[in-house]
Amino acid sequence: MAKLLCTADVHLGRRPTRVPEGLDAHRLGPAAAWERLIDVAIEQAVDAVLLAGDVVDADNRFYEAFAPLAEGVERLLAAGIPIHAVAGNHDHDVLARLADQFAGFHLLGRGGAWEVAELQSTSFSGGACPAVLDGATDSAYKNAGQARPLNIQLIGWSFPDRYVARNPLDDFPVVDPSRPVVGLLHADVDAAGSRYAPVRLAELTSKPVAAWLLGHVHQPALLSDAPPVLYPGSLQGLDPGEPGRRGGWLLSIGDGPARFEPIPLAGLRYGPIDVDLSEHDADEPLDARVAAAVRDRVHALRDELGPAEAIGFRVRLTGRVDVALRRRLPAAIAKVSTELPLPIDGVQCFVESVADRTEPRLPLEELARSSDPLGLLARRVLVLERREPPEQYDRLIREAGPAVAHARAAAPFASLEDGDHSDHGNTEPTDEHVRGQLLDAGRALLAELHAQREEPR
Repeated sequence: MAKLLCTADVHLGRRPTRVPEGLDAHRLGPAAAWERLIDVAIEQAVDAVLLAGDVVDADNRFYEAFAPLAEGVERLLAAGIPIHAVAGNHDHDVLARLADQFAGFHLLGRGGAWEVAELQSTSFSGGACPAVLDGATDSAYKNAGQARPLNIQLIGWSFPDRYVARNPLDDFPVVDPSRPVVGLLHADVDAAGSRYAPVRLAELTSKPVAAWLLGHVHQPALLSDAPPVLYPGSLQGLDPGEPGRRGGWLLSIGDGPARFEPIPLAGLRYGPIDVDLSEHDADEPLDARVAAAVRDRVHALRDELGPAEAIGFRVRLTGRVDVALRRRLPAAIAKVSTELPLPIDGVQCFVESVADRTEPRLPLEELARSSDPLGLLARRVLVLERREPPEQYDRLIREAGPAVAHARAAAPFASLEDGDHSDHGNTEPTDEHVRGQLLDAGRALLAELHAQREEPR
């Protein structure tokens, strides 16, 4: 059974964003995660390290990326571990120049042409030597001072340019199906019209490939189990839009079905956290409530944090609350953002942002019976909540779509959007996004109008 350590979208040269003062963004960035990946590869004596593109963030970061990449490659080669990679859209040019510096760094599929390579172990203790005997056990090779020969093929395709609109699988070559094949590809799956090597999942699974390692989409996703088709996601989350566990993946292949296992390696983790204020005591400071929720979340994540030194939380305040409390939330939110980070179990925790997703505790049904502007607004909020009548709901979404799209594309807001960070550059909002924006605005205005009506004249 061969062990291959896999990753993609390392983006050496970048640093994570939204990190508060007092925390070292470089120490928490991709270069540090890359160093940990090398440590694991050597400690576990893997047979190879596989990289599915965007190892380097961009051509203009060649010199910033060279030092950590070179150090890691040199350590791997000294340990007898080869590196096989394909280039992505960010490093289509620079990765070839970096790979040419090292004899053991194999860049597959240059120029956008598929390339097949034999994966051969180079970790013989006394130089390359023939197999002990057919069917020998791992211990027999170890006792003889040899590494078990690998019977695995790699096939890869690299980006020849920044944009590739054609499907690289259209010219997929014939491979030997009698031996396990691992495919490396930086591509956009099931994204028709993409400029980033669009392919279909059905095509990937139809090829005689035992496992696919993909790059481009930063959100980890196992798209298929048989054969496994994996987006490992970014090695290190680069901003709050890349939440959850990050790191490398260990691919076991040879005897039986291929399988991927995650290995957490990120020094910084981002993640959302919901704080329900439905039963919130108005006398309780909001920052204390958020800190308690953060502490509970860290304890729940303890077993999967790995080497994480910091966690940035995107807090969402939820629940139905009194109008009076809701009007005091902006000042309370500002205090939350300034009084954290705080250390919890050795992990520095900070609040990256706080979003008010609470709903005013209002008698919507009663208000909706009114014929004044407050009643009209209440009726529209009810349509959005219930999604009916369908014709009214569809009209509201359709008419608001262009305005939401314009706000979404505006520079001050573009960096705040969640997403998979796969370079789609698409600002067209979904119906759910439009609905959420309308509900947030409608409820806020409804609460304000209701409070004004209730105030004594």
